Amino acid sequence: MIFLVITIQVQIIPVSSVHLDYCIEVQQQLRNIGIRVTIDERDEKLGYKMREAQMQKMPYIAVIGDTEMQEKTLNIRQHGEKMSKLLSIDEFKHQAAQQIKDRTAKI
Repeated sequence: MIFLVITIQVQIIPVSSVHLDYCIEVQQQLRNIGIRVTIDERDEKLGYKMREAQMQKMPYIAVIGDTEMQEKTLNIRQHGEKMSKLLSIDEFKHQAAQQIKDRTAKI
């Protein structure tokens, strides 16, 4: 029996269900460049979802709320970093694609 383990590179966490459409748009853009991404749509508190993603050692956690949706940005926390960054989708796509190419990130 062969098991195939596919690791997720980016976990998108919407602040609420209102932000889900933008999350899906971001997910599609990331998938288009070959990044493995998923959306945590569970009805749990934001802090719980973030802690769980950190415990799973998710390479990137993207939190999307009102500000990110209005400004077309992502609030990105990279595994091992204490601070998050606010990046445009294009900036994040470029950064993630470069790290994948250079193999500097464990994604």
